[in-house]
Amino acid sequence: MFGEVVEVGREVSLVKVCDRVAAESHLTCGGCFQCRTCQAHVCKNYRILGIDFDGAYAEFVSLPERVLWKTAPEIPPELGCLHEPLGNAVDAAIAEPVVDSPSVNDNMEVRIAERAYELHHHRGGHHGQDLDDWLTAEREVLSEESC
Repeated sequence: MFGEVVEVGREVSLVKVCDRVAAESHLTCGGCFQCRTCQAHVCKNYRILGIDFDGAYAEFVSLPERVLWKTAPEIPPELGCLHEPLGNAVDAAIAEPVVDSPSVNDNMEVRIAERAYELHHHRGGHHGQDLDDWLTAEREVLSEESC
């Protein structure tokens, strides 16, 4: 999901009105054992945007700021909406090392994923810039191909 912030609550500090944001598709409770032990991806109380409450087809949605990611103004909406699914793909790609074999190294997507992992690792392995890592890796690999 991608959109523009039109209103914020009193306790919101990370986004402001007119910010362009991408939203994660799942909301975790923050209070269960899994959430409290850094395993929120398996939260037993998670809710899914568009299934458990209004999603992308609603005129307006209300979301906690913890699931919003500011998006640079130069990123068009048709790419901004890919932030969440692409973040999932990058997270899956960096979960395990890519097998090193000649047939795998010839695959452009794998080379992009490997470079995105290198960029992610170089930043200290912190999440929140997965899309930037992937897009940078893609540009680098594609520019190597054109040479």
